[in-house]
Amino acid sequence: MGKKYEITQKDAEEARKLMERKDLNPNIIMKLMVIALRGEGVKNSEIVKVTKLSANYVPMIVSAFIHKGFEDLLVDRRGGNNRRVTEWEEMKFLKSWRAKAEKGKIITTKEMWLDFQKRYGIKISLSAFHRLLKRNKWSKTQPRKRHIKSANAKIKRASKKLNVLQEN
Repeated sequence: MGKKYEITQKDAEEARKLMERKDLNPNIIMKLMVIALRGEGVKNSEIVKVTKLSANYVPMIVSAFIHKGFEDLLVDRRGGNNRRVTEWEEMKFLKSWRAKAEKGKIITTKEMWLDFQKRYGIKISLSAFHRLLKRNKWSKTQPRKRHIKSANAKIKRASKKLNVLQEN
């Protein structure tokens, strides 16, 4: 049988106070609810029914709280799509660059990427910025060095020789 951890009523009250903060995401609030309920004497099986969390996850939350305290519970460890800039802010940023593009200025993605990081005070990878551009339907167009239907240098030279022979 595993260890039985006791959480005090005082810890439960503190967890309830922390749950009222507006800057917490729902996952952290759920962890605090587990601590609050456990401190109020509710059993793990009942906490699972109330919170809809896994029966294995509830004791893990309690154990983490006992060993590391509230500081560990309040850390957001989410991965994946964790945008720091809203879609509206993305569109506003790209609108300012669209004006430059419509004036005919040459714009590089690296230049935009550096400005984006500076403007919003965040660090993102260049590939993540390319996904942002793709998400907002921006393309990476560049001027061609030569026309796609133009002949290569070898064909041009051969053509010149034929023209000289035909004139004689």
